[in-house]
Amino acid sequence: MIRYRQPLKDDRAICNLVIKELLPRSYKVREFQHLDYRLIRKDVKERLYKGTTFVAAGRHEPLHAFIHLIPRNDTLYIDMLAVNSSKQNKGWGARLLQLAERHGRSKGLASASLYVDMLNDKAQRFYARHGYRLHSFHQNIQCYLLTKPL
Repeated sequence: MIRYRQPLKDDRAICNLVIKELLPRSYKVREFQHLDYRLIRKDVKERLYKGTTFVAAGRHEPLHAFIHLIPRNDTLYIDMLAVNSSKQNKGWGARLLQLAERHGRSKGLASASLYVDMLNDKAQRFYARHGYRLHSFHQNIQCYLLTKPL
């Protein structure tokens, strides 16, 4: 089941997914010997209040995937997408991405964009399969900016 985020119910699980599934694939994080997970959790929670978040969770199962969206001008910025490793390759990421794109179109947005870490080949292939194309490379954050018309 995919639904809107419920802050009190979902934020802890979303933070855990970010720490478990997104941070290890981040070039910038690999530079640090020690991460302050309290600051990471605080940052993630603040980001979640700046847009719309959809989560995937079973009726009696914990949250296993989420996507966070921020509209900017005429673009839907996909801020974060994470799927628990035990649920990957089962279509959850694709379903969340399609829902995000429909959401953007319903708001009259013209395109979607996102950053993907230069070392995250799996995510790059995923987004390419879903029509995202390279727009630019940002050296300072070691990420590709990918875009797709909506």
